[in-house]
Amino acid sequence: MRRVLAHISTVLLALALFDTGAVAQQQFKRPEQGAQFVFYDALNLFPADSSLARIVIHYRIDQNFFVATRNSDTSFPHEFRRRGDISVELLDSAAGSIARELDNVLIGATSTETLSGPKKWYQGFFSFEVRPGIYKILFEVNDLESRRNFVDNSRRLVAGNASSEPLAVSTPMLLERPDTMSTTERFVPQNFGDDMLFGVPSAFLLQIASTEIPDGPVTVSYRLTSQPQSSKEPSEVSFRDSVTLPLLREHDLVPHRDGDRIVYDYSGSRTDAPPFVVLPFPGEKLLLRTYRMTLTIRRGSQTKEMSKEFRAVWPDMPLSLKDVDYALDVMRYITTENQLDSLRNGNYEVRRKHLEEYWKVRDRTPETAYNEVMTEYYRRVDYAMRAFGTLRIPDGARSDRGRIYILHGPPTRTERTLNPNGLYEEVWIYEQFKKRFTFVDNSRNGTYELIPATPQ
Repeated sequence: MRRVLAHISTVLLALALFDTGAVAQQQFKRPEQGAQFVFYDALNLFPADSSLARIVIHYRIDQNFFVATRNSDTSFPHEFRRRGDISVELLDSAAGSIARELDNVLIGATSTETLSGPKKWYQGFFSFEVRPGIYKILFEVNDLESRRNFVDNSRRLVAGNASSEPLAVSTPMLLERPDTMSTTERFVPQNFGDDMLFGVPSAFLLQIASTEIPDGPVTVSYRLTSQPQSSKEPSEVSFRDSVTLPLLREHDLVPHRDGDRIVYDYSGSRTDAPPFVVLPFPGEKLLLRTYRMTLTIRRGSQTKEMSKEFRAVWPDMPLSLKDVDYALDVMRYITTENQLDSLRNGNYEVRRKHLEEYWKVRDRTPETAYNEVMTEYYRRVDYAMRAFGTLRIPDGARSDRGRIYILHGPPTRTERTLNPNGLYEEVWIYEQFKKRFTFVDNSRNGTYELIPATPQ
């Protein structure tokens, strides 16, 4: 890991094109959090009983949604805990309650602090077998230690069964794409609501039921188009393909929990269960946009067309990257003034494209949309923004220590001198670069200024 960070530091240092002197103070506007605590989706699948429809609701909750408190239950082996409940209720077209289920949440915690770093999730599902019809879904999440709750009653699902039409196709389920279909024994839903996780290979699972029973595979043609944010912009075809897929049989697709995730095992001998196909697509190449997948499924002489709209989402995106203008502004350390002015020109879509193009040419893995060098840069910005802010310079990314941290990453070691009768001094030593940076707090108010670096 240290070798990877050292390589990234070298790349970022090579990009620095101007003197690392102090940057003029500007008004600090912290990027918006835009936190997404709750993801859930509702799928129409087909059970073995062809007269019924299956409704499966997957959910993924950020553990920070539930407030951690000290544990008073001696039967639960953790000093702290997070408690809550998750419920779902199905209402029919007459607003009558058809089914309701509750999941009691109990998560061990190490402290009462908010979890930092990559998000930790609580995942689960509800599954119902119902008669075909239109159902309204009431979904609610409650924290039992506070008044925090999430309620959504906006979703309606048309639940069909395997015999509802000549060629019945289930709701497309987004999967983590298996490496090979020949060896996999389980499928893992991505479980980010209706959306796709940014930067990862992906696939759709489709159950297929037909009045024809032809031997042989199913043909699926797809067209993946990006959806513009305004009516003035045209949609763009990102990918299209037509593939022949084998029908996977003899298993009734029922989810279960495996540790902290949901899985569908592919094993068993249910010859009466509807078969399914898995359609891989290059999700790892998709930028952070909204997309529409248009599908044409052919089995024998029958054809079915359908579409699904979804976004590529990045829940762990660096905070400083969420605001395009701020993300461009903190590139001042690796661009000239003229370059930065050019990157800032244009409307929002143009500025976002400038940001993406700048980092794309510096990407070590250009075959994917996820850019490790860019991500590391903005992770450092996030840390600097929080760790080095003062009353004088609220945005720590604009401070001298913030700038050095962004360009070089964490030092190998730090030496501090806090002399009550003299200057406060902090020395950062980078052994891999044979450099040291000395910062002095002349006013002793936490604002450290850089003294020109000297070779170690």
